[in-house]
Amino acid sequence: LPDNVLFITIEADLQSVEIARIIFEYAGVTNRINIINDYTHNAIPFLSKNFNINSFDFIFIDHFKDDYLRDFKMLEDVGLIKSGTMIVADNVIRPGTPDYLEYVRNNPNYTSTFYEGKIEYREDLDDGIEISIRK
Repeated sequence: LPDNVLFITIEADLQSVEIARIIFEYAGVTNRINIINDYTHNAIPFLSKNFNINSFDFIFIDHFKDDYLRDFKMLEDVGLIKSGTMIVADNVIRPGTPDYLEYVRNNPNYTSTFYEGKIEYREDLDDGIEISIRK
């Protein structure tokens, strides 16, 4: 990561927090990483104030699939998605996020593309990511 990059991850469970810390320490980037141990719906409303940021350049969504759309709309509502923000949503087919896909694919504010892949460790199961860019 470049020196001026701020990386924020929101992890709901303590085990994920500990794994993230180990990975970031191994990568040598712990000084630029902020790990929030909370649920996304609790953390998102305070990101701008707590980290003095106006928006994100890149957002990676990979958590409870039923919460993708809720959290995406929350990020929009608090103004953290701007023109040019790239949003990558993982596992959109299996187990799937149909409401999220419908929203980003039919929203005139976004250009979205699906990239087919496989479930990790399962070459026999299709999955994929959806990459959306705010216009």
